[in-house]
Amino acid sequence: MVAEHLQLVANLLANHLQPLAISLANHLLHHLPTPHCGVFGSFAWLYITACSVISAPRAQKAEILGLAFFDLPRALVLMVVGIRHVAQAGDNRFTPKMITAIDAIMGMTLAGALTRFNLVVNILVECRLAYRRTLKVGEFLVHPKNRGGIGINAHNSHKTLRTVKQIGGNRKQLTMATAFEMTPLGQEQANELEFNRKLVDDSNGLMAPISGEEKFLTVSCSHWTQGCRSVKAGCKTPFKEIQDSNGCLNIIEYTQDDAELLSIIEEGWEWLIIPWQVSQKWPDLPDLFQGALNADHTTYSMATELETACTLAALAEGASGGVDYETAKQIALQSKPPCSAYLDTVCEFVKLYGGGVGTPVLKYSLLKARPAIAAHQL
Repeated sequence: MVAEHLQLVANLLANHLQPLAISLANHLLHHLPTPHCGVFGSFAWLYITACSVISAPRAQKAEILGLAFFDLPRALVLMVVGIRHVAQAGDNRFTPKMITAIDAIMGMTLAGALTRFNLVVNILVECRLAYRRTLKVGEFLVHPKNRGGIGINAHNSHKTLRTVKQIGGNRKQLTMATAFEMTPLGQEQANELEFNRKLVDDSNGLMAPISGEEKFLTVSCSHWTQGCRSVKAGCKTPFKEIQDSNGCLNIIEYTQDDAELLSIIEEGWEWLIIPWQVSQKWPDLPDLFQGALNADHTTYSMATELETACTLAALAEGASGGVDYETAKQIALQSKPPCSAYLDTVCEFVKLYGGGVGTPVLKYSLLKARPAIAAHQL
């Protein structure tokens, strides 16, 4: 019956209707908004293309299939992502009561960042959205919203490695480790991977390359986690105290006489994992989490002045009522950055020298200043 139906439609599409059908199919595929309409567009494109191939003369079949070949990956991606979003919309864990409660917590701008973090996590765990699992370092990249969109400082990551080597490995320091699932497909996942590729490229060999096994994006313990990846990858390091004879990290030498440290790097530790659907529903949640958790970590590790400046800019530009530096300062202070006492001065620096929307000058300055930041506060 399906074959007869396709043949009937194919006959209707024959001759002069065929080019119109292909044009319509490509329009549906490329111009309908994702995700929900993208599902319809993808199915419509596949259906019309199949009918067109059946109805076309033998000489034109190969041409149509050749053109369709280039659009097929996009059609499949839109279909899968759209279906996932439709499934999320029907996810009974996202109850009206839960959504209302988290919306209210996100609006509590005068409450401490850790207070809001704990309130949100309690709800997510209660609703079976957040979960805890022991995971290895090879499964983690950095969340694009970490440290105001800066990610991590590779030199500080190695500085953390040096500090932990000196004091010894201790899992109790990692109890607040938190990460979000990577977006499964689509442009957002591509952006997450590109963000991390740039971090690796800019690190000048200090960070481990992306392996393809990564599934999660860290919003806490990010410097330490990437440092562990560097140890496993045998990356070079600027610190003599943890260099081998080749100037690189060596897991055998780094973990010598410290079974706990070796176990942490090889076997991983327990993480609180937030599903990707949650960050789709509340895009500001990763920013709240990283601010709260980085405030609670000293060795694993505190934000520098330039990182705080970038965070201020991101918070101010993300305000719903337009650029709002006063609210941004209140939120930034909740994370207790080392420059809290003169945060007003840092804020004025951002306004005057940030470079406008996206603070490109600040981010460029941070990139160039990273070697010095490893040893100094700014």
